[in-house]
Amino acid sequence: MVKKLLENAKSIITISNFSKKEILNNFSPKKNIQVIYEGYEHIDRIKKDTTILTRLNLKDKKFFLSLGSIKANKNIELILKAAKKLKEDTFVITGEFNPKIFKGSDLNFNQMDNVIYTGYLKDEEIKTLYSNCEAFIFPSLYEGFGLPPLEARVCGANLILTDIEPLREVYGNQAVYVNPYDENSLIDTITKRKYKEINNNISNLKNKYSWLENSKLILNEIIRLIQQV
Repeated sequence: MVKKLLENAKSIITISNFSKKEILNNFSPKKNIQVIYEGYEHIDRIKKDTTILTRLNLKDKKFFLSLGSIKANKNIELILKAAKKLKEDTFVITGEFNPKIFKGSDLNFNQMDNVIYTGYLKDEEIKTLYSNCEAFIFPSLYEGFGLPPLEARVCGANLILTDIEPLREVYGNQAVYVNPYDENSLIDTITKRKYKEINNNISNLKNKYSWLENSKLILNEIIRLIQQV
């Protein structure tokens, strides 16, 4: 279906240079591909629900947070492996979990006292966790853009990301990077609190990933196509 869409598309827009490269490597689109990034503004419109901290018995800046649908490419196992050795630290994992995807794996949220699995949470609760975590961990193996770290960073969280091409492209010096296949890399980063060394100025990040500005680029492209009709 994607191949047919690309063959007939009047314009192609994607969310990162990495995603553009993936399209070019797997298909032969007839049109040039524009990269227009995602934006952060939606998180600003959400009000916090701080009751989530009490309900989960969490203390401000005393826990590590991970967010995303719990599926294979999100690599949640990396956090669980690290948590087994970092017994003094608390890890909060939120997102929907499909046991069929991890059938036969060792993914078990209940085997450690320092891991809290919340399941699905409301945006208001997630924003509170973003704002109050010590660092946000995004252990993904594959992304097109990776929006949750942007949300977390705008809310003031330190970022621990896996060292994969799209996350490097999007977040640059706004994060500390770990090996996605080696829990010792994550353990070392947490033990030495390396995430506290990252650039705290997020103005460039907000300017580059502004939905207000990037949506104008999409609108201009739509207008251009209409004018050709």
